Amino acid sequence: MKRLNLIHQSLLGGMVLLLLTLFWARGSGGEPEPVHFVYKAGLKSPEWYRTQARLWREEIDRNSTHGEAWKCYYLATEYSFWGQADAQAQKRETLAEILENAGRHVPDSYEYHLLRYRFDRDNMAALEKAYQLQPHNPETYYDFLTYYELNGDSAKVREFAGKLYQSHDISRGLVDYNYNMLMSTAPNAILLTNGDNDTYPGWMLQQAKSIRPDVTVLNISLARAYRDYLARKLAGKDIHIDAEALPGDDRFVPALCQVVAAADSEVPIYVAVTVSPQETRRFSDSLYTVGLAYRYHPGGFDNSRMLAENWEKRFRLDYLKHGWYDEAGLSAPVEQQLNTNYIALLMILQDYHRQRGEQARAEAYAGFAQEIAQKTGREAELKRYMKRINQKD
Repeated sequence: MKRLNLIHQSLLGGMVLLLLTLFWARGSGGEPEPVHFVYKAGLKSPEWYRTQARLWREEIDRNSTHGEAWKCYYLATEYSFWGQADAQAQKRETLAEILENAGRHVPDSYEYHLLRYRFDRDNMAALEKAYQLQPHNPETYYDFLTYYELNGDSAKVREFAGKLYQSHDISRGLVDYNYNMLMSTAPNAILLTNGDNDTYPGWMLQQAKSIRPDVTVLNISLARAYRDYLARKLAGKDIHIDAEALPGDDRFVPALCQVVAAADSEVPIYVAVTVSPQETRRFSDSLYTVGLAYRYHPGGFDNSRMLAENWEKRFRLDYLKHGWYDEAGLSAPVEQQLNTNYIALLMILQDYHRQRGEQARAEAYAGFAQEIAQKTGREAELKRYMKRINQKD
Protein backbone atom coordinates (compact mmCIF):
# COMPACT_ATOMS: atom_id res chain seq x y z
CA MET A 1 0.00 0.00 0.00
CA LYS A 2 3.02 2.29 0.27
CA ARG A 3 2.74 3.52 -3.32
CA LEU A 4 -0.79 4.69 -2.68
CA ASN A 5 0.01 6.86 0.29
CA LEU A 6 2.59 8.76 -1.78
CA ILE A 7 0.26 9.38 -4.72
CA HIS A 8 -0.33 13.02 -3.77
CA GLN A 9 3.33 13.86 -4.24
CA SER A 10 3.70 11.94 -7.51
CA LEU A 11 0.54 13.37 -9.04
CA LEU A 12 0.10 16.83 -7.64
CA GLY A 13 3.64 18.05 -7.05
CA GLY A 14 3.25 21.77 -6.67
CA MET A 15 -0.51 21.64 -6.28
CA VAL A 16 -0.45 21.34 -2.50
CA LEU A 17 -1.13 24.69 -0.92
CA LEU A 18 1.51 26.62 0.98
CA LEU A 19 0.81 28.69 4.13
CA LEU A 20 -1.69 30.71 2.11
CA THR A 21 -3.35 29.70 -1.14
CA LEU A 22 -1.32 31.01 -4.08
CA PHE A 23 -2.92 32.22 -7.29
CA TRP A 24 -0.68 34.19 -9.62
CA ALA A 25 -2.55 36.56 -11.89
CA ARG A 26 -1.81 39.58 -14.01
CA GLY A 27 -3.36 42.96 -13.46
CA SER A 28 -3.98 45.87 -15.78
CA GLY A 29 -3.01 49.48 -15.39
CA GLY A 30 -5.34 52.46 -15.31
CA GLU A 31 -7.99 52.32 -12.61
CA PRO A 32 -7.10 50.75 -9.26
CA GLU A 33 -8.63 47.39 -8.47
CA PRO A 34 -9.79 46.22 -5.04
CA VAL A 35 -7.00 44.59 -3.05
CA HIS A 36 -8.47 41.77 -0.97
CA PHE A 37 -6.96 39.75 1.85
CA VAL A 38 -5.25 36.71 0.37
CA TYR A 39 -7.35 34.29 2.43
CA LYS A 40 -10.34 35.62 0.50
CA ALA A 41 -9.09 35.87 -3.07
CA GLY A 42 -5.70 34.17 -3.21
CA LEU A 43 -2.33 35.79 -3.75
CA LYS A 44 -1.55 37.58 -7.00
CA SER A 45 1.87 38.39 -8.41
CA PRO A 46 4.20 40.96 -6.82
CA GLU A 47 4.00 42.98 -10.05
CA TRP A 48 0.22 43.20 -9.73
CA TYR A 49 0.50 44.41 -6.16
CA ARG A 50 3.15 46.97 -7.04
CA THR A 51 0.89 48.33 -9.78
CA GLN A 52 -2.07 48.52 -7.42
CA ALA A 53 0.02 50.23 -4.74
CA ARG A 54 0.94 52.93 -7.24
CA LEU A 55 -2.65 53.36 -8.44
CA TRP A 56 -4.08 53.51 -4.93
CA ARG A 57 -1.38 56.02 -3.95
CA GLU A 58 -2.59 58.19 -6.83
CA GLU A 59 -6.17 57.76 -5.63
CA ILE A 60 -5.15 58.95 -2.16
CA ASP A 61 -3.42 61.97 -3.71
CA ARG A 62 -6.81 62.88 -5.18
CA ASN A 63 -8.79 62.10 -2.02
CA SER A 64 -6.78 61.57 1.16
CA THR A 65 -9.91 60.90 3.27
CA HIS A 66 -10.80 57.73 1.36
CA GLY A 67 -10.41 55.04 4.03
CA GLU A 68 -10.76 52.07 1.66
CA ALA A 69 -8.04 53.53 -0.54
CA TRP A 70 -5.67 53.57 2.43
CA LYS A 71 -6.47 49.94 3.19
CA CYS A 72 -5.92 48.85 -0.42
CA TYR A 73 -2.69 50.86 -0.60
CA TYR A 74 -1.40 49.27 2.60
CA LEU A 75 -2.33 45.70 1.60
CA ALA A 76 -0.94 46.09 -1.92
CA THR A 77 2.34 47.34 -0.48
CA GLU A 78 2.47 44.56 2.12
CA TYR A 79 1.78 41.78 -0.40
CA SER A 80 4.25 43.21 -2.93
CA PHE A 81 7.00 42.05 -0.54
CA TRP A 82 5.74 38.44 -0.58
CA GLY A 83 8.61 35.97 -0.64
CA GLN A 84 11.34 38.58 -0.04
CA ALA A 85 12.75 37.33 3.24
CA ASP A 86 15.72 39.71 3.02
CA ALA A 87 13.49 42.80 2.67
CA GLN A 88 11.45 42.51 5.86
CA ALA A 89 13.06 45.54 7.50
CA GLN A 90 12.28 47.65 4.43
CA LYS A 91 8.74 46.29 4.37
CA ARG A 92 8.19 47.16 8.03
CA GLU A 93 9.56 50.67 7.55
CA THR A 94 7.40 51.27 4.46
CA LEU A 95 4.22 50.04 6.13
CA ALA A 96 4.92 52.13 9.24
CA GLU A 97 5.13 55.23 7.05
CA ILE A 98 1.84 54.41 5.31
CA LEU A 99 0.17 53.82 8.65
CA GLU A 100 1.47 57.11 10.04
CA ASN A 101 0.12 59.00 7.04
CA ALA A 102 -3.23 57.22 7.27
CA GLY A 103 -3.43 58.25 10.92
CA ARG A 104 -3.18 61.90 9.89
CA HIS A 105 -5.89 61.70 7.22
CA VAL A 106 -8.38 59.03 8.38
CA PRO A 107 -7.72 58.69 12.14
CA ASP A 108 -11.28 57.75 13.05
CA SER A 109 -11.88 55.25 10.26
CA TYR A 110 -12.46 51.52 10.46
CA GLU A 111 -9.66 50.97 7.96
CA TYR A 112 -7.06 52.84 9.99
CA HIS A 113 -7.75 50.88 13.18
CA LEU A 114 -7.82 47.59 11.28
CA LEU A 115 -4.41 48.40 9.79
CA ARG A 116 -3.05 49.41 13.20
CA TYR A 117 -3.88 45.92 14.44
CA ARG A 118 -2.47 44.31 11.32
CA PHE A 119 0.80 46.17 11.88
CA ASP A 120 0.93 45.25 15.59
CA ARG A 121 -0.93 42.05 16.48
CA ASP A 122 -0.61 42.86 20.18
CA ASN A 123 -2.73 45.98 19.70
CA MET A 124 -6.10 44.46 20.58
CA ALA A 125 -7.48 47.92 21.38
CA ALA A 126 -7.16 48.79 17.68
CA LEU A 127 -9.00 45.61 16.64
CA GLU A 128 -11.75 46.31 19.18
CA LYS A 129 -12.10 49.85 17.82
CA ALA A 130 -12.37 48.59 14.24
CA TYR A 131 -15.03 46.12 15.36
CA GLN A 132 -16.97 48.85 17.15
CA LEU A 133 -16.95 50.99 14.01
CA GLN A 134 -18.11 48.14 11.73
CA PRO A 135 -19.49 45.30 13.88
CA HIS A 136 -21.01 43.54 10.88
CA ASN A 137 -17.82 43.52 8.81
CA PRO A 138 -16.49 39.92 8.95
CA GLU A 139 -12.89 40.99 8.35
CA THR A 140 -12.35 41.34 12.10
CA TYR A 141 -13.99 38.01 12.97
CA TYR A 142 -11.00 35.95 11.81
CA ASP A 143 -8.61 37.87 14.06
CA PHE A 144 -10.94 37.59 17.04
CA LEU A 145 -11.26 33.86 16.42
CA THR A 146 -7.50 33.47 16.46
CA TYR A 147 -7.07 35.62 19.54
CA TYR A 148 -9.70 33.82 21.61
CA GLU A 149 -8.59 30.40 20.37
CA LEU A 150 -5.04 31.13 21.53
CA ASN A 151 -6.29 32.40 24.87
CA GLY A 152 -8.64 29.50 25.50
CA ASP A 153 -11.83 31.58 25.67
CA SER A 154 -14.25 28.98 24.30
CA ALA A 155 -17.33 31.17 24.75
CA LYS A 156 -15.83 33.94 22.61
CA VAL A 157 -14.62 31.42 20.03
CA ARG A 158 -18.20 30.16 19.68
CA GLU A 159 -19.52 33.72 19.51
CA PHE A 160 -17.25 34.79 16.64
CA ALA A 161 -17.55 31.46 14.85
CA GLY A 162 -21.30 32.05 14.89
CA LYS A 163 -20.87 35.58 13.56
CA LEU A 164 -18.61 34.28 10.80
CA TYR A 165 -21.14 31.62 9.84
CA GLN A 166 -24.01 34.12 9.77
CA SER A 167 -21.95 36.52 7.62
CA HIS A 168 -21.63 33.95 4.79
CA ASP A 169 -18.15 35.41 4.21
CA ILE A 170 -16.62 31.97 3.61
CA SER A 171 -17.68 30.61 0.24
CA ARG A 172 -19.77 27.44 0.03
CA GLY A 173 -17.00 25.60 -1.74
CA LEU A 174 -14.55 26.25 1.09
CA VAL A 175 -17.14 25.23 3.67
CA ASP A 176 -17.81 21.93 1.86
CA TYR A 177 -14.10 21.27 1.44
CA ASN A 178 -13.50 21.73 5.16
CA TYR A 179 -16.53 19.60 5.99
CA ASN A 180 -14.98 16.77 3.99
CA MET A 181 -11.61 17.35 5.62
CA LEU A 182 -13.14 16.97 9.07
CA MET A 183 -15.05 13.90 7.91
CA SER A 184 -11.77 12.33 6.77
CA THR A 185 -10.80 11.77 10.40
CA ALA A 186 -11.65 9.10 12.98
CA PRO A 187 -13.46 9.98 16.24
CA ASN A 188 -11.53 12.12 18.75
CA ALA A 189 -8.71 12.75 16.29
CA ILE A 190 -6.03 15.42 16.18
CA LEU A 191 -5.89 17.19 12.83
CA LEU A 192 -2.92 19.39 11.86
CA THR A 193 -3.87 22.08 9.35
CA ASN A 194 -1.88 24.43 7.16
CA GLY A 195 -3.33 27.93 6.76
CA ASP A 196 -6.39 30.14 6.72
CA ASN A 197 -8.51 28.18 4.28
CA ASP A 198 -8.18 24.80 5.98
CA THR A 199 -8.49 26.18 9.53
CA TYR A 200 -11.08 28.96 9.88
CA PRO A 201 -13.87 27.15 7.99
CA GLY A 202 -13.23 24.03 10.07
CA TRP A 203 -13.35 25.97 13.34
CA MET A 204 -16.53 27.66 12.15
CA LEU A 205 -18.25 24.34 11.37
CA GLN A 206 -17.22 22.88 14.70
CA GLN A 207 -18.28 25.84 16.81
CA ALA A 208 -21.28 27.22 14.92
CA LYS A 209 -22.81 23.98 13.62
CA SER A 210 -21.43 21.34 16.02
CA ILE A 211 -19.87 19.38 13.16
CA ARG A 212 -17.11 17.09 14.40
CA PRO A 213 -16.38 18.99 17.64
CA ASP A 214 -14.57 15.85 18.79
CA VAL A 215 -11.69 16.66 16.42
CA THR A 216 -8.89 18.86 17.78
CA VAL A 217 -7.92 21.14 14.87
CA LEU A 218 -4.39 22.47 15.35
CA ASN A 219 -3.05 25.02 12.91
CA ILE A 220 0.65 24.25 12.47
CA SER A 221 1.79 27.89 12.40
CA LEU A 222 -0.03 28.69 15.64
CA ALA A 223 1.09 25.48 17.32
CA ARG A 224 4.71 26.14 16.38
CA ALA A 225 4.65 29.79 17.48
CA TYR A 226 2.63 29.39 20.69
CA ARG A 227 3.86 26.34 22.55
CA ASP A 228 1.73 27.03 25.64
CA TYR A 229 -1.33 26.96 23.40
CA LEU A 230 -0.23 23.66 21.88
CA ALA A 231 0.37 22.11 25.30
CA ARG A 232 -3.02 23.32 26.56
CA LYS A 233 -4.92 21.94 23.55
CA LEU A 234 -3.29 18.54 23.91
CA ALA A 235 -3.83 18.52 27.67
CA GLY A 236 -7.53 18.86 26.88
CA LYS A 237 -7.27 15.39 25.36
CA ASP A 238 -5.28 14.18 28.37
CA ILE A 239 -2.06 14.19 26.34
CA HIS A 240 0.85 15.80 28.13
CA ILE A 241 4.05 16.65 26.25
CA ASP A 242 6.99 19.02 26.57
CA ALA A 243 5.93 21.37 23.79
CA GLU A 244 8.94 23.64 24.28
CA ALA A 245 11.28 20.75 23.40
CA LEU A 246 9.88 20.40 19.88
CA PRO A 247 12.09 21.79 17.06
CA GLY A 248 10.99 24.99 15.38
CA ASP A 249 12.01 24.17 11.79
CA ASP A 250 10.57 21.68 9.28
CA ARG A 251 11.12 18.90 11.79
CA PHE A 252 8.28 20.29 13.91
CA VAL A 253 5.38 18.39 12.32
CA PRO A 254 6.94 14.91 12.29
CA ALA A 255 8.30 15.46 15.80
CA LEU A 256 4.88 16.53 17.05
CA CYS A 257 3.22 13.47 15.53
CA GLN A 258 5.83 11.16 17.03
CA VAL A 259 5.66 12.71 20.50
CA VAL A 260 1.85 12.66 20.60
CA ALA A 261 1.76 9.04 19.41
CA ALA A 262 4.29 8.10 22.09
CA ALA A 263 2.18 9.84 24.77
CA ASP A 264 -1.05 8.15 23.62
CA SER A 265 -0.81 5.43 21.00
CA GLU A 266 -4.61 5.27 20.70
CA VAL A 267 -5.22 8.85 19.54
CA PRO A 268 -5.73 9.11 15.75
CA ILE A 269 -3.39 11.72 14.23
CA TYR A 270 -3.99 13.35 10.85
CA VAL A 271 -2.18 15.90 8.69
CA ALA A 272 -4.23 17.92 6.18
CA VAL A 273 -3.22 17.26 2.56
CA THR A 274 -2.81 21.02 2.16
CA VAL A 275 0.25 20.96 4.42
CA SER A 276 3.40 21.70 2.44
CA PRO A 277 5.58 18.74 1.35
CA GLN A 278 8.44 20.58 3.07
CA GLU A 279 6.68 19.80 6.34
CA THR A 280 5.81 16.17 5.52
CA ARG A 281 8.75 14.89 3.47
CA ARG A 282 10.66 13.65 6.52
CA PHE A 283 7.96 11.13 7.41
CA SER A 284 5.94 10.63 4.22
CA ASP A 285 6.28 6.85 4.56
CA SER A 286 4.10 7.09 7.71
CA LEU A 287 1.35 9.18 6.08
CA TYR A 288 -1.59 7.52 4.33
CA THR A 289 -4.24 9.27 2.27
CA VAL A 290 -7.70 8.59 3.70
CA GLY A 291 -9.46 11.66 2.32
CA LEU A 292 -8.49 15.31 2.55
CA ALA A 293 -6.07 14.37 5.32
CA TYR A 294 -3.25 11.90 5.76
CA ARG A 295 -3.50 9.39 8.60
CA TYR A 296 -0.27 9.19 10.57
CA HIS A 297 0.34 5.48 11.06
CA PRO A 298 3.90 4.14 11.21
CA GLY A 299 4.03 0.51 10.16
CA GLY A 300 1.33 0.39 7.47
CA PHE A 301 -2.36 1.14 7.03
CA ASP A 302 -5.15 0.04 4.64
CA ASN A 303 -5.81 3.55 3.39
CA SER A 304 -7.68 2.61 0.19
CA ARG A 305 -10.50 0.89 2.06
CA MET A 306 -10.79 3.79 4.51
CA LEU A 307 -10.73 6.35 1.69
CA ALA A 308 -13.52 4.49 -0.12
CA GLU A 309 -15.62 4.45 3.04
CA ASN A 310 -15.09 8.16 3.69
CA TRP A 311 -15.84 9.08 0.08
CA GLU A 312 -18.98 7.00 -0.23
CA LYS A 313 -20.49 7.50 3.24
CA ARG A 314 -19.24 10.76 4.75
CA PHE A 315 -18.30 13.33 2.11
CA ARG A 316 -20.44 16.12 0.62
CA LEU A 317 -19.60 16.07 -3.08
CA ASP A 318 -22.44 17.75 -4.99
CA TYR A 319 -20.58 21.07 -5.03
CA LEU A 320 -17.83 19.54 -7.18
CA LYS A 321 -20.33 18.84 -9.94
CA HIS A 322 -22.88 21.61 -9.44
CA GLY A 323 -21.65 25.16 -8.93
CA TRP A 324 -23.90 27.70 -7.22
CA TYR A 325 -24.43 31.45 -7.41
CA ASP A 326 -20.96 32.26 -6.10
CA GLU A 327 -19.19 29.94 -8.54
CA ALA A 328 -17.18 32.84 -9.99
CA GLY A 329 -16.81 34.71 -6.71
CA LEU A 330 -13.70 36.09 -5.09
CA SER A 331 -12.73 32.73 -3.63
CA ALA A 332 -12.96 30.84 -6.93
CA PRO A 333 -9.14 30.68 -7.38
CA VAL A 334 -8.73 29.44 -3.80
CA GLU A 335 -11.41 26.80 -4.29
CA GLN A 336 -9.82 25.63 -7.53
CA GLN A 337 -6.48 25.11 -5.84
CA LEU A 338 -8.08 23.20 -2.98
CA ASN A 339 -10.21 21.05 -5.26
CA THR A 340 -7.13 19.74 -7.08
CA ASN A 341 -6.56 17.63 -3.95
CA TYR A 342 -9.59 15.52 -4.89
CA ILE A 343 -7.84 14.31 -8.04
CA ALA A 344 -5.36 12.21 -6.10
CA LEU A 345 -8.14 10.71 -4.00
CA LEU A 346 -10.06 9.72 -7.11
CA MET A 347 -7.03 8.04 -8.64
CA ILE A 348 -6.52 5.99 -5.48
CA LEU A 349 -10.19 4.99 -5.60
CA GLN A 350 -9.90 4.12 -9.28
CA ASP A 351 -6.97 1.83 -8.56
CA TYR A 352 -8.71 0.33 -5.51
CA HIS A 353 -11.83 -0.67 -7.44
CA ARG A 354 -9.84 -1.81 -10.47
CA GLN A 355 -7.88 -4.22 -8.29
CA ARG A 356 -11.19 -5.52 -6.93
CA GLY A 357 -12.46 -6.20 -10.45
CA GLU A 358 -15.03 -3.40 -10.26
CA GLN A 359 -14.19 -1.87 -13.62
CA ALA A 360 -17.32 0.29 -14.00
CA ARG A 361 -16.74 1.99 -10.66
CA ALA A 362 -13.05 2.43 -11.46
CA GLU A 363 -13.90 4.15 -14.73
CA ALA A 364 -16.44 6.39 -12.99
CA TYR A 365 -13.82 7.61 -10.54
CA ALA A 366 -11.31 8.17 -13.34
CA GLY A 367 -13.91 10.18 -15.25
CA PHE A 368 -14.66 12.30 -12.19
CA ALA A 369 -10.93 12.98 -11.79
CA GLN A 370 -10.77 14.14 -15.40
CA GLU A 371 -13.73 16.48 -14.85
CA ILE A 372 -12.03 18.14 -11.89
CA ALA A 373 -8.70 18.29 -13.73
CA GLN A 374 -10.43 20.05 -16.62
CA LYS A 375 -12.10 22.59 -14.30
CA THR A 376 -8.87 23.31 -12.42
CA GLY A 377 -6.48 23.36 -15.38
CA ARG A 378 -4.65 20.15 -14.38
CA GLU A 379 -5.46 17.99 -17.39
CA ALA A 380 -1.86 17.72 -18.62
CA GLU A 381 -0.60 16.62 -15.20
CA LEU A 382 -3.33 14.02 -14.86
CA LYS A 383 -2.58 12.64 -18.33
CA ARG A 384 1.11 12.33 -17.49
CA TYR A 385 0.27 10.50 -14.28
CA MET A 386 -2.15 8.14 -16.06
CA LYS A 387 0.50 7.42 -18.68
CA ARG A 388 3.01 6.46 -15.99
CA ILE A 389 0.49 4.19 -14.26
CA ASN A 390 -0.45 2.47 -17.52
CA GLN A 391 3.21 1.88 -18.35
CA LYS A 392 3.75 0.24 -14.93
CA ASP A 393 0.75 -2.02 -15.49
